[in-house]
Amino acid sequence: MRMRKHATVALAGTASLIAGLALWPSAASATGDGSGPSHSDVLEGEFVSERIEETFVDHNGDSLPALGDQLAYTNSSTGTFGAATDHGLCVFHQVDLTADSATLHCTSTTEGANGSLTAQGTARVRLTSPDLLEEAHWAITGGTGAFSGATGEVHITRFEGDGLDFKSFGTLRIVLDR
Repeated sequence: MRMRKHATVALAGTASLIAGLALWPSAASATGDGSGPSHSDVLEGEFVSERIEETFVDHNGDSLPALGDQLAYTNSSTGTFGAATDHGLCVFHQVDLTADSATLHCTSTTEGANGSLTAQGTARVRLTSPDLLEEAHWAITGGTGAFSGATGEVHITRFEGDGLDFKSFGTLRIVLDR
Protein backbone atom coordinates (compact mmCIF):
# COMPACT_ATOMS: atom_id res chain seq x y z
CA MET A 1 0.00 0.00 0.00
CA ARG A 2 2.81 2.38 0.75
CA MET A 3 4.10 1.78 -2.77
CA ARG A 4 0.80 2.90 -4.22
CA LYS A 5 0.85 6.04 -2.16
CA HIS A 6 4.42 6.86 -3.21
CA ALA A 7 3.69 6.14 -6.87
CA THR A 8 0.60 8.25 -6.68
CA VAL A 9 2.54 11.17 -5.32
CA ALA A 10 4.95 10.84 -8.23
CA LEU A 11 2.04 11.41 -10.57
CA ALA A 12 1.67 14.98 -9.51
CA GLY A 13 4.25 15.68 -12.15
CA THR A 14 1.38 15.54 -14.51
CA ALA A 15 0.31 18.87 -13.39
CA SER A 16 3.74 20.15 -13.09
CA LEU A 17 4.43 19.34 -16.57
CA ILE A 18 2.46 22.23 -17.56
CA ALA A 19 4.46 24.31 -15.38
CA GLY A 20 7.91 24.84 -16.54
CA LEU A 21 6.53 25.55 -19.83
CA ALA A 22 7.62 28.65 -21.08
CA LEU A 23 7.08 31.93 -19.87
CA TRP A 24 9.83 34.06 -20.73
CA PRO A 25 9.97 34.53 -24.40
CA SER A 26 11.36 37.60 -25.93
CA ALA A 27 11.06 36.22 -29.43
CA ALA A 28 7.66 35.38 -30.83
CA SER A 29 6.30 34.57 -34.23
CA ALA A 30 3.34 36.56 -35.50
CA THR A 31 0.51 34.64 -37.10
CA GLY A 32 -2.11 35.64 -39.56
CA ASP A 33 -3.63 34.75 -42.89
CA GLY A 34 -1.57 37.30 -44.81
CA SER A 35 -4.53 39.58 -45.46
CA GLY A 36 -3.54 42.19 -42.92
CA PRO A 37 -1.57 42.85 -39.75
CA SER A 38 -1.54 40.09 -37.16
CA HIS A 39 -3.13 40.74 -33.80
CA SER A 40 -1.77 37.61 -32.13
CA ASP A 41 1.64 36.30 -31.28
CA VAL A 42 2.08 32.55 -31.05
CA LEU A 43 4.90 31.17 -28.92
CA GLU A 44 5.74 27.47 -29.15
CA GLY A 45 8.35 25.36 -27.46
CA GLU A 46 9.30 22.33 -25.42
CA PHE A 47 9.61 22.00 -21.64
CA VAL A 48 10.88 19.65 -18.96
CA SER A 49 9.68 20.03 -15.39
CA GLU A 50 11.41 18.40 -12.43
CA ARG A 51 9.87 17.76 -9.01
CA ILE A 52 11.16 19.84 -6.07
CA GLU A 53 8.58 18.82 -3.45
CA GLU A 54 5.20 17.13 -3.27
CA THR A 55 2.59 15.86 -0.86
CA PHE A 56 -0.32 13.41 -1.11
CA VAL A 57 -3.45 14.55 0.75
CA ASP A 58 -5.32 11.38 1.76
CA HIS A 59 -8.82 12.53 2.75
CA ASN A 60 -10.15 9.14 3.88
CA GLY A 61 -6.94 8.03 5.62
CA ASP A 62 -6.51 4.65 3.91
CA SER A 63 -3.17 5.52 2.20
CA LEU A 64 -4.67 4.72 -1.22
CA PRO A 65 -5.76 7.20 -3.88
CA ALA A 66 -9.52 7.76 -3.92
CA LEU A 67 -11.99 10.21 -5.39
CA GLY A 68 -11.19 13.66 -3.99
CA ASP A 69 -7.66 12.90 -2.73
CA GLN A 70 -5.08 15.46 -3.83
CA LEU A 71 -1.48 15.89 -4.91
CA ALA A 72 0.19 19.25 -4.32
CA TYR A 73 3.60 19.94 -5.84
CA THR A 74 6.32 22.42 -6.76
CA ASN A 75 8.54 21.89 -9.81
CA SER A 76 11.39 23.64 -11.51
CA SER A 77 11.00 23.91 -15.25
CA THR A 78 13.27 24.59 -18.18
CA GLY A 79 12.66 24.74 -21.88
CA THR A 80 12.63 26.75 -25.03
CA PHE A 81 11.66 29.92 -23.19
CA GLY A 82 13.80 29.70 -20.05
CA ALA A 83 13.56 28.75 -16.40
CA ALA A 84 10.41 28.84 -14.25
CA THR A 85 8.81 27.49 -11.07
CA ASP A 86 5.54 25.57 -11.18
CA HIS A 87 2.98 25.27 -8.39
CA GLY A 88 0.15 22.80 -8.87
CA LEU A 89 -2.69 20.83 -7.38
CA CYS A 90 -4.26 17.66 -8.82
CA VAL A 91 -7.50 16.08 -7.61
CA PHE A 92 -8.17 12.37 -8.13
CA HIS A 93 -11.24 11.40 -10.20
CA GLN A 94 -12.25 8.02 -11.62
CA VAL A 95 -9.85 6.02 -9.47
CA ASP A 96 -9.71 2.31 -10.39
CA LEU A 97 -7.35 0.46 -8.04
CA THR A 98 -8.01 -2.86 -9.79
CA ALA A 99 -6.96 -1.39 -13.18
CA ASP A 100 -4.10 0.55 -11.54
CA SER A 101 -5.26 3.82 -13.09
CA ALA A 102 -6.83 7.16 -12.32
CA THR A 103 -7.86 10.37 -13.98
CA LEU A 104 -6.50 13.51 -12.33
CA HIS A 105 -7.79 17.05 -12.82
CA CYS A 106 -4.89 19.47 -12.36
CA THR A 107 -4.39 23.20 -12.16
CA SER A 108 -0.88 24.61 -12.37
CA THR A 109 0.65 28.08 -12.37
CA THR A 110 4.11 28.62 -13.81
CA GLU A 111 6.01 31.71 -12.67
CA GLY A 112 8.92 33.22 -14.55
CA ALA A 113 10.78 36.49 -14.87
CA ASN A 114 8.20 38.11 -17.18
CA GLY A 115 4.95 36.88 -15.66
CA SER A 116 2.95 33.75 -15.02
CA LEU A 117 0.77 31.28 -16.93
CA THR A 118 -2.03 29.17 -15.49
CA ALA A 119 -3.21 25.96 -17.13
CA GLN A 120 -5.61 23.18 -16.27
CA GLY A 121 -6.73 19.85 -17.62
CA THR A 122 -6.93 16.14 -16.99
CA ALA A 123 -4.39 13.34 -17.21
CA ARG A 124 -4.91 9.57 -17.18
CA VAL A 125 -2.15 7.92 -15.18
CA ARG A 126 -1.03 4.59 -13.78
CA LEU A 127 -1.02 4.49 -9.98
CA THR A 128 1.86 2.11 -9.15
CA SER A 129 4.35 3.75 -11.49
CA PRO A 130 4.36 7.26 -12.89
CA ASP A 131 3.17 6.36 -16.38
CA LEU A 132 1.09 8.67 -18.51
CA LEU A 133 -1.53 6.37 -20.07
CA GLU A 134 -2.25 8.80 -22.90
CA GLU A 135 -0.94 12.23 -23.86
CA ALA A 136 -2.59 14.99 -21.87
CA HIS A 137 -3.83 18.24 -23.41
CA TRP A 138 -4.43 21.15 -21.04
CA ALA A 139 -5.86 24.59 -21.68
CA ILE A 140 -3.88 27.71 -20.84
CA THR A 141 -6.51 29.72 -19.01
CA GLY A 142 -4.68 33.01 -18.48
CA GLY A 143 -1.56 34.78 -17.45
CA THR A 144 -0.01 37.88 -15.92
CA GLY A 145 2.68 40.33 -16.98
CA ALA A 146 3.93 39.59 -20.50
CA PHE A 147 1.36 36.76 -20.61
CA SER A 148 -1.70 38.78 -19.63
CA GLY A 149 -4.72 37.38 -21.46
CA ALA A 150 -2.81 34.34 -22.74
CA THR A 151 -4.61 31.32 -24.15
CA GLY A 152 -3.24 28.18 -25.70
CA GLU A 153 -2.45 24.58 -24.91
CA VAL A 154 0.00 22.44 -22.99
CA HIS A 155 0.70 18.94 -24.31
CA ILE A 156 2.21 16.52 -21.81
CA THR A 157 3.87 13.72 -23.71
CA ARG A 158 5.61 11.54 -21.10
CA PHE A 159 6.84 11.03 -17.54
CA GLU A 160 10.18 9.67 -16.36
CA GLY A 161 11.32 8.58 -12.89
CA ASP A 162 9.33 8.73 -9.67
CA GLY A 163 9.24 10.47 -6.30
CA LEU A 164 11.43 13.56 -6.23
CA ASP A 165 13.29 12.24 -9.30
CA PHE A 166 10.10 12.70 -11.33
CA LYS A 167 10.18 14.63 -14.64
CA SER A 168 7.46 15.61 -17.09
CA PHE A 169 8.06 16.36 -20.76
CA GLY A 170 5.92 18.20 -23.27
CA THR A 171 5.28 21.12 -25.56
CA LEU A 172 3.37 24.32 -25.20
CA ARG A 173 1.62 26.75 -27.49
CA ILE A 174 0.85 30.20 -26.10
CA VAL A 175 -1.36 32.68 -27.97
CA LEU A 176 -1.05 36.33 -26.98
CA ASP A 177 -3.65 38.67 -28.43
CA ARG A 178 -2.24 42.11 -29.07
